[in-house]
Amino acid sequence: MLILIGTTMTAAAFGLFILPEGFLAGGVTGSARLICSVLDIPLFLLVLIINLCLLALGFVVMGMQFVSKSVFSSLYFPFALEILEHICLPLDRLPVPVVSAIAGAVLGIGAALVIKGKGSSGGYDIIAIILNSKFNLPIPIIVNGIDLTLILTQIPGSSPLTLFGGFFAILVSTAMMHLTLKIKSLPYTMSEEFRQRYQTEHERFWFQGSGTIKKICSLMSKLHILVGTR
Repeated sequence: MLILIGTTMTAAAFGLFILPEGFLAGGVTGSARLICSVLDIPLFLLVLIINLCLLALGFVVMGMQFVSKSVFSSLYFPFALEILEHICLPLDRLPVPVVSAIAGAVLGIGAALVIKGKGSSGGYDIIAIILNSKFNLPIPIIVNGIDLTLILTQIPGSSPLTLFGGFFAILVSTAMMHLTLKIKSLPYTMSEEFRQRYQTEHERFWFQGSGTIKKICSLMSKLHILVGTR
């Protein structure tokens, strides 16, 4: 149940807020949007294809037990995204920081619920977990390194507002995922060892090493004040 709710929330964050507002996006959805800007392929279909390729990679390298934790989210997310993307909310009435904060909160809580349900959101997390198991590379650094690369490729041609919205959503998402993982009243079906390991790595990367990103967001905030809310 937690995996279903969490995956639906992540799809809602992208389909209702991030994609309609044109915010910078990482992950499979971000890379799929980049490809869709060149090729005439439905976004949800491209997300599904990429997820299937990553699942196949995970199966070959890590085996069925590993892949089974990612199958549901990887297959359900694209179709949930397709449905939610066609729901239009009156977002133009809200300032960009508010929309960005809502998107980040929904995304972060959703991702944390998937983890609490002993699942995986799939996508590039599969690559990160494979590299972690083979070379002991920190999962957050790999995932956020991929996301940062995707985001940087989207910067040319982006407006200050979409830049601010994207980076602010990332920070809010990270904070909300961290806080949700710390709430012990929600049931944990994952092993305590894995939760502690993930949380420790997550804290080390974002709350000790995210000064550069925070400075970028501070600059984007100043730009936002200069150009207005919309």
